[in-house]
Amino acid sequence: MLVRSWLALVAVSWCVPVDAADPRPEPKVQVLFDFEEEMDLKDWSSLELPDPKKKEPPVKIELSKELATSGKHSLMLTKDAAHEIFMRHRSPLMRMDLSSIPAGSEILAAQLVIVRAAPISKDHNPEEKPTMWVAEPCNRPWEEYEVNAYQYAKDKFWKAIGGQYYGDDPDFLPFYVAYGPGSGKVNVWDFAEAVRFWTGGKHANHGFMLHGDSNDYIKGFAREAKEFKDRPAVLVIYVPK
Repeated sequence: MLVRSWLALVAVSWCVPVDAADPRPEPKVQVLFDFEEEMDLKDWSSLELPDPKKKEPPVKIELSKELATSGKHSLMLTKDAAHEIFMRHRSPLMRMDLSSIPAGSEILAAQLVIVRAAPISKDHNPEEKPTMWVAEPCNRPWEEYEVNAYQYAKDKFWKAIGGQYYGDDPDFLPFYVAYGPGSGKVNVWDFAEAVRFWTGGKHANHGFMLHGDSNDYIKGFAREAKEFKDRPAVLVIYVPK
C-alpha cells in the first residue's frame, strides 16, 4: 500500500515578553523624535512617544543617562528582525501556525529551525560545551501586540510575573514538548512531539517559550528578517487525516 505524506513549511511568530507592548506593525525603521542635551533627562528617564503616522498608543521607552546626555540623537524604533533567546527570563514567546495541517493527522517528523543573527559568543559556544534547550508550552491565549511580562493580553494578567505560575490552571504547562542541544549557525530541534501535541485535537495552540541552560546564547532571526532563508520555521512531514 502506498501512503502519501505531505511536507508543510510552517511560519513561526514570536513576541518578547518585555515590560511594554509593541504596537508597531512595520519592520522598517521610523525616526519618531529628536532630543537635545538640554532636555535634562534623569538617569533612566522614561518618555512616551506617539507615532505621528498611527493612532496606536504611544510606545514607552527608557533612556540611560549616557544616551540622554551625549548630544542630539534620533530615536529609532523598529520591529526587530532578530531577538535574544537565552534563559527562561530572557526569551521570546513563539507560536507556529499549524492551521494547514488537518487535526488528527499522522505526524511523521518535524523540525524547529532557528538561524543565528549574530556570531557565536566564545562564552556561550555550543560547539565547545554541552547545552540544552527546552520548549515550554504556554497555557494562555496571548496577543502578539499586547503581551508583556505582566499580561498576556490587554487587561488579562499572568498569575505570576513572566507566566511562572505552575499550580492549578498554570500560565505555562508543567512539562516540555521538545528538548535538545544547540548547534552552530543553523539550530535544529526535533519538534515532532510538539506538533503532535497541538494537532491531536486535545490542546489549543498557544505557542511556547524556547529557553536554555545558559551555556548557549542565541540572537535569533525573527519572521521580520529580510531574507526568507533566515526566518524561523517548523518543517513538518505528515499523513493527512
